[in-house]
Amino acid sequence: MKNKWIDQTRKGYPVWVCCECALKGRNNHGKNLVMTWHMGICGVCKRKVAVTEPRDFGYPEFKIKEN
Repeated sequence: MKNKWIDQTRKGYPVWVCCECALKGRNNHGKNLVMTWHMGICGVCKRKVAVTEPRDFGYPEFKIKEN
């Protein structure tokens, strides 16, 4: 069983993302006004922070850090 804090990517795309990483990768798509946040591991920077789904930021492109 995997640790619940370890976030995996789906086909190279993060399942969860923090605000900082999402704003860095945003492609001029507006962000939603309503988002649900929870504590988790960002699939991009691998920090334990408040995260949400990438769709809330218009599915930005990410450069995912290796472990």
